[in-house]
Amino acid sequence: SGVFKEAYDRGDPLVADLLDAAIEALGAGIASAVNLLDVDVVVLGGGLADKFGEWFRMRVDAAMRPHLFLQPPRVRVVAAELGDEGGAIGAALLAAGG
Repeated sequence: SGVFKEAYDRGDPLVADLLDAAIEALGAGIASAVNLLDVDVVVLGGGLADKFGEWFRMRVDAAMRPHLFLQPPRVRVVAAELGDEGGAIGAALLAAGG
């Protein structure tokens, strides 16, 4: 994800196109889950969310909204508080029996 961020910041058009396509697909996929489960909050984590920050969160939120059944949408999209470390922290807690 760091490599994507660096290439995007340099203006690489291929990376920009890949990110656009990935964000659109992610938005549609998240909307499907929201439509099915009726959740109030979607938490974005992982490398891309961590490296691109608020820009990524806003883009995913915007890509999700047209696919939602309920209009106006009630769901919020937020960044994971643990950033890119959430999976590792969760695995460590699970291994520790917590």
